[in-house]
Amino acid sequence: MGGKRLTQSVLDEMVAWNMARVDEAGLVHLQSALFRLMGRYPKDYVAGGAKKHDRE
Repeated sequence: MGGKRLTQSVLDEMVAWNMARVDEAGLVHLQSALFRLMGRYPKDYVAGGAKKHDRE
């Protein structure tokens, strides 16, 4: 399997499992699927990627 085909296959599976999404510009956004599977978010998790200490 070629590299591009493998990459597309992995991306297709990640989208199917809600682990990633692709926007209109073709950018891939990874979802916080690990935390969804765990059933909870870490104490220092802030939506959008910011950390608590970034806001202080």
